[in-house]
Order: sequence, then C-alpha cells, then structure tokens
Amino acid sequence: MANLWRTLHTGFNTRIVGEQLSWLLFTDRVIRPGIILIATIVTKMSSNKLTSHLLSLKTTPTNSAATQHNFLTLAGRGELPLSRLALWLSQDRIYAAHAYPRFVGALISRIPFHASDSIGGFEEQSNQGILHVLVECLDNIVLEVEFFKKTANEFQLDLDGWMERKGTRDYTAEMARISMSSSLEEGIVFLWAMERVSCYLTSVS
Repeated sequence: MANLWRTLHTGFNTRIVGEQLSWLLFTDRVIRPGIILIATIVTKMSSNKLTSHLLSLKTTPTNSAATQHNFLTLAGRGELPLSRLALWLSQDRIYAAHAYPRFVGALISRIPFHASDSIGGFEEQSNQGILHVLVECLDNIVLEVEFFKKTANEFQLDLDGWMERKGTRDYTAEMARISMSSSLEEGIVFLWAMERVSCYLTSVS
C-alpha cells in the first residue's frame, strides 16, 4: 500500500503548476487597464504578490484543514484499503477528465486577444503568457488522466464501479459556474486556488 501511495504521489505531481499560476498573479504581469478586481485587491496589500495575500486570509475551512485531512494522512502511511483509494481516484478522474478541461478551455476562450495589439507589446505578451500556462495545464491534465488508467490497471483498482458523489458534483458545478459567470482574472485566481489545495506535495508533506 505504501508503494501504491508513492506511485500516486509521484504521478500526481504532473499537474502542479502553482508556481506558474503564481507568476500570472504578479501585479506587473496581470494588472493592466480594465482589471479592476485584482487591482483593487493588490492596492491594499503590502506585498506585490496576490497569492501571498490570498494565503494570508483566514478561511473556513482553513488551508491546513483542506491539505492535512485525515484521509491524506492515512493514505500517506499506506493504511487505506484499496477500495477507498479506488473511490477517491474515480471521483478525481471525473474532475480531471471532464470538469478541468472544460474549465481551462473556458478561460482560454476569454483571453482578450486583439488584432491591433503589437507582437512585442505588453497586452500581446501578457495574453500569450496566460495562454502558455493554461495550455500547459491541459497538457498535464491529459497526462494525469492517462496515469489514472495505468495505476488502476497496475493495482487492479475499479474506477468504473462508483457513482459520482454529491461532493464531486457540487465541486465541478462550482467550476462550471465560475467558468461561465466570472472574468478571466477571477477564473485564474480560482484555478490557482484549486491547484494549491489539491497540490499533493502540500497535502502529504
């Protein structure tokens, strides 16, 4: 069981793009005319990095509660039954294979490309930087979904025998809501938050 968890831990690191998403949230990269929400938040911060401000906020549940759950502790020790791991992977696969690509695709569609922007100009460079990170998110999620299949086959985990749980359905519904009703900047912040909370290095370290 411990070997299985180490395999999962190694494989899931393919989707950790937190540092690159943090790059998008630096004030000198993201703040540009028209982005009122982030600009307003950043002016109230002592640091010029939005992610530092977000991590300093007190939330319910707390970030530590989300990343230090007893489930992850037991999984890290190799003390979870295979059936429980199969259930977890089946739900994560719904998120990774279906909801995540739709969410990131919606963000890409909102990048404000304009034919009048010069190739070397700030607007074009900023938009290309956002596109680069979001495309890498999609590349990595495809690898993760393939990893689910290989891991399930190797350890004989049944990922098809589980129905979508309410928690999974609510989570992916919120992703859909954000992608349809929020701005690109809000969507990037949401994406960063998802990656931060689901970062397995944070969760099991």
